[in-house]
Amino acid sequence: MTDSLAAPERTEEPSPSRGRLILSRSIRGLGWTLIAAGIVVLLYLAYLLWFTNLRTGLAQRDLLDAWQLEFGDPNAALPGELGVETEVVDPAGPGDAYAVMWFTDGVTGERKVTSEPLYVVEGVEVPDLRRGPGHYPTTAGPGEAGNFSISGHRTTYGAPFYNLDQLAEGDVINVIDRNNVRWHYRVRDGSPGVDAAHRIVAPTDVWVIGNDPLGWGEPMMTLTTCHPRFSSRQRMVVFAELDPDYVPPEVEDANLPVTDAIEAPTLDPEGTDARPWAVPDVLLIAIAIGSLALTRINRRQSTGARAGRGLLYLVSFLAVTAVLFASVFPRVESVLEDPVLEAGMDASDTA
Repeated sequence: MTDSLAAPERTEEPSPSRGRLILSRSIRGLGWTLIAAGIVVLLYLAYLLWFTNLRTGLAQRDLLDAWQLEFGDPNAALPGELGVETEVVDPAGPGDAYAVMWFTDGVTGERKVTSEPLYVVEGVEVPDLRRGPGHYPTTAGPGEAGNFSISGHRTTYGAPFYNLDQLAEGDVINVIDRNNVRWHYRVRDGSPGVDAAHRIVAPTDVWVIGNDPLGWGEPMMTLTTCHPRFSSRQRMVVFAELDPDYVPPEVEDANLPVTDAIEAPTLDPEGTDARPWAVPDVLLIAIAIGSLALTRINRRQSTGARAGRGLLYLVSFLAVTAVLFASVFPRVESVLEDPVLEAGMDASDTA
């Protein structure tokens, strides 16, 4: 009877082999790595589609304030006269407002490409183009003989040229220069044998911003941007010829936006490339690593201990995110989307 009531013998489960333990940890580590990679991708998309547009939108508003206070209401700009030389008293420095530009249908005068005018800056360096489209410094200016050339992003930093492919032959590119003079360029077909207003070229084809790349013998304008979208594999190019006889049709709500600012903003000479904080990346990474290390020290399961570990994880995440947004993502974006033809080239040396 005693034997029948005896407790059953406990059998110990065999411990997993070293190989299975390594495999289990590897799979767990791979899973966490994929989760982290997914979070980084989502953050990068937020950076591209929201953060860069926000920064450029703020820069464009600053340029609007600076333009109107320095050069006057753009709606009061006078039409330019071909052959009349007007010296710009205050030439634009790198990153300064250089011109106002907008696109319209050549017949109806309705806006195309963008709903708001674009404030073009001087220069095509990375910080310049993060404010808006940039003027190639070695090319002609608005209304001048030669090739007035502008580059702009297509999918980031406000994506000013996102819909550049909407331009058709006969459409008009309207430009106001720093003398508050208005010029009109008529889009022309720039593809030999092809009925299209756009030309797709390699990033090294700097000839398209040369003095007279198509042999028109007339003052002209060239726009360059990335092609296809979210890639810098090629460049889309639009050519236009100065049309001194063009008279804009009367269109409702055609006036350009104005500002009620009473003091011109101080434009950062480094453009939107400047860091929004002074903490260096090395210190932020050290904070992230230190926070993660502290979470491993105290493994108690009390409510306070769990809350403390959660706070340290949050601090580490924020530190790493700050480095991504301030340093890593901008460098990646510069590689993926570069609308400029051969950065650092001299257009005056091209054909």
